[in-house]
Amino acid sequence: MRIIRNYFYTAGYNLLILLTPLLTVPYISRVLGPTGVGINATTNSIITYFLLFGTVGITIYGNHEIAFIRDNRKQRSQTFWEIEILQLLTISCAYLAFLVFLFFERRIVKSSATFCRRKLHLDFSIPRPCVDGYLNL
Repeated sequence: MRIIRNYFYTAGYNLLILLTPLLTVPYISRVLGPTGVGINATTNSIITYFLLFGTVGITIYGNHEIAFIRDNRKQRSQTFWEIEILQLLTISCAYLAFLVFLFFERRIVKSSATFCRRKLHLDFSIPRPCVDGYLNL
């Protein structure tokens, strides 16, 4: 029974992940316009590269290690926190690298600031690449 319930939760979650963009992208595209969508796509692609650098496969490694010692609760807890600290360190390094990238890449910050000045009338609940001229991090 537990496996079936887990299967339905996973299937529902995957279905939600597939349907959410189908419902939100047309609205966001209409509100942001072509320039806003382009800036948003560029910003998201750059941030995704730094996020990939920050995670460097730690999730897969963590699943493997936790599954390997699943019977020993104390060792499993210790391994979990070691992996969490490792992930915090790698994401912090990626975040610092991203800030250095933003410092040297003025074109992205400038285009995002221009975009924000034109779209200040938007509601804050709408996802956009920047707030008050700075990229959302």
